[in-house]
Amino acid sequence: MGQGVALVRGIYAREEIADGRLAIALDRPWPSEFAYYIVTLPAAIERPATAHFVDWLMKEAQARHFPGSNA
Repeated sequence: MGQGVALVRGIYAREEIADGRLAIALDRPWPSEFAYYIVTLPAAIERPATAHFVDWLMKEAQARHFPGSNA
């Protein structure tokens, strides 16, 4: 079983919460409009797989937020 925290809109996790696969960690909504975060342990970013994933995720987010950009 995995471990971690995800900040997602309730509509995207509703089924998983109802099935007990996810649990609600906060008792109130977290303001997240246009705010996205990548969180790792300090040493984790040194691992090639983690660094590659973070790089890919940043490029995907940039391309979706600014279509046509080369970032």
